[in-house]
Amino acid sequence: MPLAPGLPKKRYRVVWPGAGARAAGGVVSRQRGNMDSRSLLEAREIWYQAFFSGNTQLMEDIEAESFLVINEHGTQTKKEQLGAIALALSAGQWFPSGASKQDSSINIQQHGGFCVVSGKGRTLIGGSIKKAPVFFSEVWGHAAGSWQVLHLHYTPAQNG
Repeated sequence: MPLAPGLPKKRYRVVWPGAGARAAGGVVSRQRGNMDSRSLLEAREIWYQAFFSGNTQLMEDIEAESFLVINEHGTQTKKEQLGAIALALSAGQWFPSGASKQDSSINIQQHGGFCVVSGKGRTLIGGSIKKAPVFFSEVWGHAAGSWQVLHLHYTPAQNG
């Protein structure tokens, strides 16, 4: 799937195992670069767009069966997470149209068929910051030509 129109061009640091600490991989963008990294970033954008729009069917396809979310409130399984989103949607308490995420930093470490994506980001609503920034880490697996997210961990960033 193509990226949503209007997404900012952004640079990413990709770390390959065995690379020296100073020259730890290359830098790619959403527009060009390593195809596996690009497809991961595209899958990630689609997953977050599905999250903010409440598209639990698409999220179900992208999340692995064993998917877990960990945050300051505890742990949620895939079933619990998708159920909570569906409940919030039906109660009219989900994100408004146009909500999105903005990464202020992102790091990708590739380990065979898996990638760890970590960084700092925040929620935007109508282009304005609406939530405190968070530190996050995600584990993504690549199999049969597609990416699936296995794990998300996020916590509020104390240093804004």
